[in-house]
Amino acid sequence: MDDDTYRRRRETFLTVFLAAIVVIGLLFVFTILTGGFLLYVLAVVAVAAVIGGMHYLLWGRALTEQTAGEREELEAQERAAEEGEWLDETRRPRHY
Repeated sequence: MDDDTYRRRRETFLTVFLAAIVVIGLLFVFTILTGGFLLYVLAVVAVAAVIGGMHYLLWGRALTEQTAGEREELEAQERAAEEGEWLDETRRPRHY
């Protein structure tokens, strides 16, 4: 491992470690100041995040897969429009 890679990893670790120390300290101080109310607020936020994550895993991913064909079609239309091959309905000649 060269010196530059080692230095970058060390800087990253130090930044994350110091930020974690500050966040933990602030959480401790705010918990003391609010009499423990902050822990309840954090618990509610954590539960909401878990529910949101489960919702994405159950519905969001499935919906993304279901609409993949439509997205590909729209992207193809956009590429054709950029190349001048595709005319939308307002500019397409009408055939009666």
